[in-house]
Amino acid sequence: MNLVKRLNKPKISAVSIFFILYFFVGLFISNDYGIPWDEPIQRNLGYLNYNFVIHNDTTLLSHHDRYYGPILEIILVVAEKILPLATSKAIFNMRHMLNFMVFYLGTIFFYLLCKKRFKRRWLALAGSTFLIISPRIFAHSFYNSKDLPFMGLFIVSSYFLLNFLEKTNTKNAIILGVFAATLTAIRVLGILIPAFAIFFFLVNVLLNKKHMKLNSKETITAFLALISIYSLFTILFWPVLWHNPLVGFYNAIQQMSQFPWEGTVLYLGEFISSSQLPWHYLLVWILVTTPVIYSLFFLVGATQIIISIFKKPRRLNKSILRDLVIMAWLFIPLVSIIATNAVLYDAWRHVFFVYPAFIYIAILGLSSTSTNLKIIFSKHKAFIKPGLISILAFMLISTIVFMVKNHPFQNMYFNFLAGNKTKIKQHLEMDYWGLSFRDGLEYLVKTDKRPQIKVFSVYYPAMTNTLMLETNDQKRITFTKTPPEAEYILTNFRWQNKNLDLNKYYELTVDGMNIMTVYSLLAD
Repeated sequence: MNLVKRLNKPKISAVSIFFILYFFVGLFISNDYGIPWDEPIQRNLGYLNYNFVIHNDTTLLSHHDRYYGPILEIILVVAEKILPLATSKAIFNMRHMLNFMVFYLGTIFFYLLCKKRFKRRWLALAGSTFLIISPRIFAHSFYNSKDLPFMGLFIVSSYFLLNFLEKTNTKNAIILGVFAATLTAIRVLGILIPAFAIFFFLVNVLLNKKHMKLNSKETITAFLALISIYSLFTILFWPVLWHNPLVGFYNAIQQMSQFPWEGTVLYLGEFISSSQLPWHYLLVWILVTTPVIYSLFFLVGATQIIISIFKKPRRLNKSILRDLVIMAWLFIPLVSIIATNAVLYDAWRHVFFVYPAFIYIAILGLSSTSTNLKIIFSKHKAFIKPGLISILAFMLISTIVFMVKNHPFQNMYFNFLAGNKTKIKQHLEMDYWGLSFRDGLEYLVKTDKRPQIKVFSVYYPAMTNTLMLETNDQKRITFTKTPPEAEYILTNFRWQNKNLDLNKYYELTVDGMNIMTVYSLLAD
């Protein structure tokens, strides 16, 4: 009878409502973002791979970006071919929507990952909330088709990695192998997932000899399945590997570790070579662009993990194993990059994929804080959970307000640790990918009604963002080769963090910071 009543009164949980609302908000705003510097390059990579597969066009094999992971770009090209997209604006809007959906999948699996560890729904939901209410991550989830899909699928792969470590069988091996291969076919660093699977399985066996068998038939079969499926699907999803998989994969790793970019990066007020950045570059960027409350909880969580490790338990239980995997996810890439002095630029987007591990540890800190408060205030422990949720909500309000007020430029978020807002522009990279040029171009075609408008900019995204204009307005914009030929100059100040001594026609400010200016050369 009770079962019948429950079926007749379906209940939608708060978790379901949260993810449904987030999904529709994402779809609703996905058309609002500009085209970043790398997106046309990534789209071209997708076409090179698509033409290689479908038309046997071998241009891909001699292209300098041939070893970039192409699987998502191939899918986006296929979507272009299938969907009735009549304009360039529609094409890029579609890309942004699908990009968001990959990250959206990651936020769901992050909830599941946190639920697996913390058991309580409110903590798991706090994890996904922290991930979403991270302004820079939120913005990139729409237009960054390299780093954010990699992050999203790293979360998914990590979830299935933990399943595999906790129950090492063929079924879990196959699932993990497919997702790890897809991840690797986006960025070669996806190889970390099978590497973690092997390493942490051996650690688990070493510390739990009485409870685990290394040479059991099921274990051997599972690892053979994992390695076989991972290798097969990595090659399948990465066309440049079809001719010579081992050489191709080695070249991809070499290109990643020795990326040939020799530009300069604005960091702490100086333009520094991308290959000569100080060791603290990534750490400072993460610190000043992440809501401070997350960092504070992270410190508590990291301390908790260290304490649990040094307690030397008799067995490596599931919770400690999960925490060790997450610690490896966060620290191995960061330490490796710092130790090898790898080429870095564009703030910390290359390591966005470690951010969920950072948030996971922050949620561990939140959980530990909740537990300790219940011990301290045992007589009022029923109020601890709602009290913490209320405090968190209050502390996140300013971040949420920033995201809404400055939409679609959440990528310009800095916390108070970055210092004076008026001086940040002189110390750190601003709109390095040039998304603000869409806003400047839209203002131009709206306010200058002439049939032809001559524009000059040294920045590639100023030109590509014309693709986000309506077709008739695209035809009105002509880019000149030199400033004297132009009527307007557009700049986002990259590699030039000072205003020009020209007549300002329009400027875009985010949180009091000027990130893009249109200068007029027309006579008054």
